[in-house]
Amino acid sequence: MQLASSRPHARSRSTWRAVALSASVALVASLFVALPGTPASATTGGPVQLLDVDGIVAGEPSIAGTARVGSELSVEAGTWSAGVEFTYQWNADSALLSGQISSTLVLTPDLLGKQITATVTGSREGDVPVSVDTPATSPVDLGVLVAPTPTISGKVLVGSPLTAQPGSWPAGVAHTYAWFADGTLVAGATSSTYTPRPADAGTSITVQVRGTLAGYAPASAISLPTAPVEALHKTVITPPAAGTPRLAGASRYETAVKVSARYAANVPVVFVATGTNFPDALSAASAASLLGGPLLLTPRTALPAAVLKEVKRLNPAQIYVIGGTGAVSNSILNALSAVAPTKRLGEANRYATGLRIVNETFTSATTAFIATGRSFPDALAATGAAGANNAPVILVDGKSSKIPESVKQTLSRLDVTDIAVVGGPGAVSAAIEQQLWSLGYGVTRYGGSNRYSTAAIINDSFFGPGSSDTMFLATGTNFPDALAGAALAGRLGAPLYVTSAACVPDPVRNSIIWLAPSTKVVMGGTSVVSAAAASNTGCLAAAVPTISGSAKVTSTLTASPGAWTSGSTFRYQWYANGAAISGATGKTLALGTAQHGKRISVKVTGSKSGYTTASATSKVTAVVSYPDRTKPVGGSWNCPAWAPIKGNASSMIYHVKGGQFYDKTNPEECFRTEQAARNAGYRASKR
Repeated sequence: MQLASSRPHARSRSTWRAVALSASVALVASLFVALPGTPASATTGGPVQLLDVDGIVAGEPSIAGTARVGSELSVEAGTWSAGVEFTYQWNADSALLSGQISSTLVLTPDLLGKQITATVTGSREGDVPVSVDTPATSPVDLGVLVAPTPTISGKVLVGSPLTAQPGSWPAGVAHTYAWFADGTLVAGATSSTYTPRPADAGTSITVQVRGTLAGYAPASAISLPTAPVEALHKTVITPPAAGTPRLAGASRYETAVKVSARYAANVPVVFVATGTNFPDALSAASAASLLGGPLLLTPRTALPAAVLKEVKRLNPAQIYVIGGTGAVSNSILNALSAVAPTKRLGEANRYATGLRIVNETFTSATTAFIATGRSFPDALAATGAAGANNAPVILVDGKSSKIPESVKQTLSRLDVTDIAVVGGPGAVSAAIEQQLWSLGYGVTRYGGSNRYSTAAIINDSFFGPGSSDTMFLATGTNFPDALAGAALAGRLGAPLYVTSAACVPDPVRNSIIWLAPSTKVVMGGTSVVSAAAASNTGCLAAAVPTISGSAKVTSTLTASPGAWTSGSTFRYQWYANGAAISGATGKTLALGTAQHGKRISVKVTGSKSGYTTASATSKVTAVVSYPDRTKPVGGSWNCPAWAPIKGNASSMIYHVKGGQFYDKTNPEECFRTEQAARNAGYRASKR
């Protein structure tokens, strides 16, 4: 007996019949059908008459649906013989998908890029089952996420956290966030919460939620805008005028008063810190910015009259005295208490004091700045950005391998998600950075090669071009002016830059050009920030020039300026024993007898538009000496006085003064000594 294939080609007909070949052939009784009236015994006897039995006629199955992750495919069996029942097996790239035996298949991410087929098996009692494969789908494509419109919850106030509600997404979707103020992306605002900054006052906030899921194309949606952000405190500040206004007093204390004068009376708070050391005020500046009050400075023992007068004018609701009695005496505390409720925020050391300030004034923060408390430049560079972003500045011992438990508790209490480490690994150790990562924070280090580049890097990261029409500029070599300005800068949402006194270092200069503010507030007098620095005049990088060539009379020396700021042009002045050589202003100097016995140097002066002029002087050469041989004095038969011996190249004879042919010899060379002539291959004249 011959059976048709169990998996015939679609639409093939499987027909088989049993034939009694002889009495000796045993047939399975269940495979035969006897004629009516035929005895049952006849099935085992001689020739038997059988009915032809038709098999299952298979249809042409196909797959319906879109081959995309997340979609459902279904099998259409096609037209088969009547009474057939179906079973299914789904396949991916010809490999069986375990357990996938229903008529439908939901495409999962692991099937991305694969071609799907289904094997349909038809069965009917008494017939051999028939299996047929569907044509393959196209490769499974990325699924489509449908992004719901997110919403924002929370009070729309400066300093009050807003929370993004992403809406209903499929299970397993990961979300990222981007916050906008009046449609402008807020740099660094990438968590599900955002605390509006003072600079956001009056703007409407939106959030964009982006969803990602394995096997699906990302999708995003943006919320409706909030109502305009209200100021946390009704602080009123007279903004600095456009241009380059300067806030400067006769002392650091009076400079801070000049800054404070921008605040209208009835401020919510005033901070008072020592002006003789930096750690306490570093954390106070960002707190003052957050709460909307100025930062004033004082000596330790007695409050200057100008400072007390300013505090009275401000009429604050609260005064904070920063530091212990070793920083600000109780007599000052008492004098301030007569003006408004006054509280001292001081602990055993600078780190504990800074943390006390943060815990007293900050209720929440998305970002925290971590800086070393061992020196001021890095933390000082962060104060403007920290204030503008309602972020605390937390001081740590940067040489330590970990932050203390108290700092970890504060970060947790504030719900900080992102940490800005200020300065390189030499300022805040790599071990601290790694610890913060291990605690689950998003950590970014902002560190340059020096205090100026660090400040520029921070401001470039937190303030984009056109993000603020105001900036503050203070000396980077001392802290008081910058700290007083930092509270105001932060409140105005403006960056704080530091500079050298005479000119602006390139990283800062370039960052200011990039920001392009219309107002550049200069902190302090011209002795700390010159007029050139205030106008963003760059510091021309100068190198010590070098001199090449032989320090001998008749030789030419050449000056090489070295590596200066690209695009610099140069002027030269040559010196002999420190005295300027008249007319020697080229890149080269031909040495003459006037320079004999002297040491030569050159001063190179570089200049470039937009930069200060700089000069540098080379090291001196060896003492200029005479060479052993030289050429005759031009156009004559004479040798110079310092090389009187005449050499006749045609005869290779030299002549000395007083010799018979000396005056009659037109020399090709002149020598200082007879030995020099002999060394050159000449022989002495016999007469």
